[in-house]
Amino acid sequence: MRKACSLLILLLSTLCVPSLLTSRLLDLSFIALNDAMTVGIAQNEDDLRSYGALLSAQFTSGIYAKVETAGLTMRESLVPDEGSRYDELLIDAGYSHTFTLDKKVIDIDYTLSGSAGLVLAGNLGFQTVQNTWHEFANIPQVFLPYSQGDDLSVYPRFLQSQLVTGSFDVPGFTRTSPYLAIGQVFEYAPQYGYGYSVTASLGQRDEVTQDLAIGIGYAASYTLDDVPLHDLTAQSESGIFMHMVGRMGLLDVLFRAYMESGRGWGGIGFHTGYPEVNREESASDDFSLCLGMTFPSRSMALGFSYYLGDHIRLMFCNAFDDSILDITDNSRQNISWWRSGIKWRAGDPDWIISPFLSLSGGVRRTSVFTNDALRETRVREFDAFTPLINSEAGVLLFSNGQFSMKGVSYGIECATGLTYSPSDHLADTVAFYGLENIRTLDWYARVSLVMSGAL
Repeated sequence: MRKACSLLILLLSTLCVPSLLTSRLLDLSFIALNDAMTVGIAQNEDDLRSYGALLSAQFTSGIYAKVETAGLTMRESLVPDEGSRYDELLIDAGYSHTFTLDKKVIDIDYTLSGSAGLVLAGNLGFQTVQNTWHEFANIPQVFLPYSQGDDLSVYPRFLQSQLVTGSFDVPGFTRTSPYLAIGQVFEYAPQYGYGYSVTASLGQRDEVTQDLAIGIGYAASYTLDDVPLHDLTAQSESGIFMHMVGRMGLLDVLFRAYMESGRGWGGIGFHTGYPEVNREESASDDFSLCLGMTFPSRSMALGFSYYLGDHIRLMFCNAFDDSILDITDNSRQNISWWRSGIKWRAGDPDWIISPFLSLSGGVRRTSVFTNDALRETRVREFDAFTPLINSEAGVLLFSNGQFSMKGVSYGIECATGLTYSPSDHLADTVAFYGLENIRTLDWYARVSLVMSGAL
């Protein structure tokens, strides 16, 4: 197998190096990945595929390269002698080409991609990385035996993908276009594993720096290396899933949740490059993306809004958090707030600070997950949806577009809010589990980075 990997590296070098010498780096992106990115949909068991990172580079010739790391763990392994930790490093290089078919109503793009690379699996020392972070964040450290001892296995890997995208114009959107996308991915690593996925997404984007899509898909993953932890992870990443991908200027957001297993995987990162399109002039604010944190709960807050007029925006917001209730059976509380409503913003486009008010409604979801008696599966012991009404008041700093790059402006929202969500009927449950942040009246402060074509 190592000889085959060496031949693959030689082949990739022969094919890619000449093209790289005549092309330039188009885009470089990095995303930190973690199963704590639940968006209030997935559960954060902090096991199986638990943490990682994705680094990718795109060149003007169509060549791309990706490096992805992941740490796999199983704290409650039923066969501890077979190991409870497994590190994974994926290295790929390939070529992508897009064929464009322009129509009067719909613009159709067909992108065909293929790549080859390597899988390094076993002990890569990621336990040190995980525990260093846990120590910094004041989280209990996790020491587990590796599934293959100190061994490290290397496998070749091949991927093929297709994506068909249809974009169409909608009155009222000046710079961005809604689109439908259907994609397919197949991957194969001899003696390691294989799988495929299909997706269907609805999104909105411009030609350069703004892209937000939400969709559903189906994935199937299979293993060939007879490592129990690897097989459990593959099973948890099979079946129907929902996903979200977004880019707004420098920021990247990625999320996927598997409906059958309840597991999620996602992260936040950044881009450093842009295609060669002149977008220095101010773009429209067809839609904006908001990412921040609420206090004192320290919940992550995500949101996007659509421009309805000079001072009015239609907004959709989500905040989520989780906490450990009992470490012995890994009982965890997941809580999320989902709401939509109207935001009114005062001021002139030349103002550097613009005050705003918002009114919205939605639901609060509270759930509790734990291990079953045999510690073989996760059990949802409690799940409740409670209606909510929310109001916020705050200011948007740098609303005049003082900080902008390639057509995307960046501002900071500072707000205080009050949420009303009747919780008296949950009093016994709150006391039994020791749940947090379950209040009828919940005051909070929020700080968020806001990104849009024009603030």
